[in-house]
Amino acid sequence: MSEEKKKLKVKLKKKEEVPSAEGEELFKLLSKIAKLLDGVEGLKGVEIEADEIIIEGVTPPLELLSAALQAAPAPAAAEAVAAPPKPELEAFKFEKPVRSYVGKFEEVKIGATKEEGGTRAFTLTVGGGETPAMHAFEGQLPHRPVIAHLVFDEDPGLPETLLKYYGDVKDDPVAWARKCVEEFGAKMIFLDLRSTDPHGTNRSAEDAAKTVKAVLEAVNVPLAVCARSGDMKKDVEVLKKVAEVAAGENIVLYCGSITLPAILAAGEALAEEIYEYFRAAKEYGHVIVTYQPLNLPGIAVLNKAAMETGVPKNKILIDPGSVAIGYAVEMAVSAMDAIYNKALIGDESYQMPLLYIPANAWMYRECYDDVEEWGDTEQRGHAWELGTAMAALMSGAHLLVMLDQYAIEAVENFLDRLYMPKIESVRELLRHLPGSNCKACGFEACRELADAVLKGEADVDKCQRLGDAGKRVVRRLLSPPSPPAVEPEEVANWIKELP
Repeated sequence: MSEEKKKLKVKLKKKEEVPSAEGEELFKLLSKIAKLLDGVEGLKGVEIEADEIIIEGVTPPLELLSAALQAAPAPAAAEAVAAPPKPELEAFKFEKPVRSYVGKFEEVKIGATKEEGGTRAFTLTVGGGETPAMHAFEGQLPHRPVIAHLVFDEDPGLPETLLKYYGDVKDDPVAWARKCVEEFGAKMIFLDLRSTDPHGTNRSAEDAAKTVKAVLEAVNVPLAVCARSGDMKKDVEVLKKVAEVAAGENIVLYCGSITLPAILAAGEALAEEIYEYFRAAKEYGHVIVTYQPLNLPGIAVLNKAAMETGVPKNKILIDPGSVAIGYAVEMAVSAMDAIYNKALIGDESYQMPLLYIPANAWMYRECYDDVEEWGDTEQRGHAWELGTAMAALMSGAHLLVMLDQYAIEAVENFLDRLYMPKIESVRELLRHLPGSNCKACGFEACRELADAVLKGEADVDKCQRLGDAGKRVVRRLLSPPSPPAVEPEEVANWIKELP
């Protein structure tokens, strides 16, 4: 038989006429041919390639053609393929990849008690971590991040959402600070001296110092004082006077107007006002903040200069640039990550705890503009500061400065799950009571009330000067919540539900 392939060509031409009887008979025959072809192709030495059959003069019925094609049996498989064996998974125990680091963050104490030369009821310590943020499985994160409640010394033009908290005290910083402590349970006050701005009210450094002194007398929690008008000379003048009247209280002095040359040559001297700021903090025993927005080399320059001036590492905080979500928060997060990396590999220029101001979110119109398409204004404002705070917290902020009480309580509830130890001593409980010994609770002193509460003989509700938020905090501290138990099956089901 010739090696040339025998080709049977089939080409069906559809015509518009009604199918003829001959056409129907022909397609019945084609069905039989299809069956025969399968057998013929299997003959040894014979190969038929059926491409097309040209049929003229008849109109093929489409339904018969379909039936004919379906009637052709599928070629038999050459061999039955055995199913692959089911793999056996080897059981293993997952172990977290634990790393160790040569560096750690400095511990910075804020406030001074009577025994330490101040008048604060307690002190707060931030920093001290030896591992990245939230990596408690790798090393020590000894101190819970602190939230300082922001207070302005003049009305900054609060939006409606915040007026419900501070509308009655917005023109009185002393009353504002007292309300934060007694009603909202604040453990630290961050006083913004915005009235000293030369482009605004332009109050004198002496007047600002009087306000600071009045706030220190009104509340007994640790204090931070901020001047950030944009005029470095005026801000440093104000903070020098504040440092003097707050001598011994170990407050935080925050200068938000420090400016560095665009290009700082090696060994180039800084502005004299910067050294004055450092010297004032050193002389009166206060903590400083080195602020350079998203400028890591600038932060290192300031920290080195401060230490060379005599300010110890445990008296320095870093503000890497406190911006809000939607306004380059991702850049601030990257800066904080870089600071953590440098600190943990042993670079002493970056081992100071991080301060962040989520309250800055209220500078942006997304927090307060009444735009229907943006959704509920109040909830949007809460979410904007809360989202900013959580981004900072997840990136390792040690001290947050916040304004919205809704957002503050949400963050505190989150921190409760991570850090809150159960209060078991009178001394620990006293840190959360007003400390005024006003006797309105029926006891002679706060210490006696604390002792009775721990023994179950009294309830914290007896305190007349502690607000609802403060009482809720104390109750959580007395009986801290356990993290919710989540079964693996629940997690799997949740994952499956994701779109």
